[in-house]
Amino acid sequence: MGLPIVLKRSILSILLQSWWLGSCNVIQIFKMVLLVTLGSLIGCQASSPLPYAASAEGPARFIRADYAIVGSKVQVTVDTSGFKVKSAFMARTNGKQIRSQAIQQPRDGADMNIGFGAGYMGSGRNTGATLGVGSAGNTVQTKTYIWFEHAGLGDPPWTLNLNVQGIEEVVTIELLAQELPVDP
Repeated sequence: MGLPIVLKRSILSILLQSWWLGSCNVIQIFKMVLLVTLGSLIGCQASSPLPYAASAEGPARFIRADYAIVGSKVQVTVDTSGFKVKSAFMARTNGKQIRSQAIQQPRDGADMNIGFGAGYMGSGRNTGATLGVGSAGNTVQTKTYIWFEHAGLGDPPWTLNLNVQGIEEVVTIELLAQELPVDP
């Protein structure tokens, strides 16, 4: 699995700065590397991919989905891999198409910023380390939530059809029936 590239660069930067400034106190370097590592790992988000994948080739192959029945609604969670969902509908096995009631888009340029600074001053020498991780832009970096009326859909399996900005063809994802937990 390995360390994220940002973390590797930060550790290398700390080591090079410490060597260049002539302060090779191993304990100080270890403390800075440990703080940068902990700060970076706290900011990382570990999540497993959603279980249902698009059946298309090209950029659409990275789009994944899952669903949950919440009362009288079906909530579909879509990891769009940076694309925006323009519209969505479900196709039932009998061919009937059900339009979504709502699409909850994440805001554009969803930022993830981490800032960290550390330093040491003593005996006339200065050492320091900084780590800045950030992203911004016109991409969507979180999940999109799509709501359907459960009564109109009936029971799964369903075919989720997405009109996605930046992808010409309609993205289809088969949502299969989920196994219900059995009470002992």
